[in-house]
Amino acid sequence: MIELICGDGLQWIDDNPRGFVVTDAPKRRICELLALCEDNGVPMVTAYAKKWLMRGKFPGEKEIGPYRAIIRAFPDEFLIVDPFMGSGSTGVAAVLERRDFIGIEIVQGRLNHAERRIKNTLAGITSAELCGIP
Repeated sequence: MIELICGDGLQWIDDNPRGFVVTDAPKRRICELLALCEDNGVPMVTAYAKKWLMRGKFPGEKEIGPYRAIIRAFPDEFLIVDPFMGSGSTGVAAVLERRDFIGIEIVQGRLNHAERRIKNTLAGITSAELCGIP
């Protein structure tokens, strides 16, 4: 299950306190999110590192490998949620790890970009599976 939502990630978490939050939002948003997650008992990992930035890509787009490692560290039944999705790196990692994912982004243009990346990743997985590639 992949769900992409245009809206305020903090409001979504407050209304739906479930899942496992992986995000790389700016510090100011992280502080708000951390307090909200603590209040609702939602586990959260902050996954931001400048060294993960991909040069020449969408502003702020990150490498996927570190996100995949973080996601693999948690049980499969955890729903992966990124309340400040941006370019969709967490969503791509969740798709590659075959995990359920909800991505929330308030800026429509960023949401559109993330949706394209995630759909392309899903298409690539489906094509590989059809060809018998694990």
